[in-house]
Amino acid sequence: MFIDIGNDTIIRTREVIIILDYELITASSFMERSLKRSEKNKEVIQIDEQVKSVVYMDDNIYLSPLSVSILKKRSNFASIINRLEDYTEKD
Repeated sequence: MFIDIGNDTIIRTREVIIILDYELITASSFMERSLKRSEKNKEVIQIDEQVKSVVYMDDNIYLSPLSVSILKKRSNFASIINRLEDYTEKD
């Protein structure tokens, strides 16, 4: 499945390791240093000026303008759609 993390940026949900609130990252000196190190290695992709959450993936880190709760709802919605039965009429 896929999830839109803001500004038409689509990622694979199976590649997501963790989604954290950006304020948690900036509150921890260790996490902030880790993020800065990743930025230097060009592993961080900022998709908007405003950052509310940090999406850690297998290869990259995305800075998303959407909150953790919105991303969680979007990912849950995608998994619900995946489990729905197909009741369309077949010719």
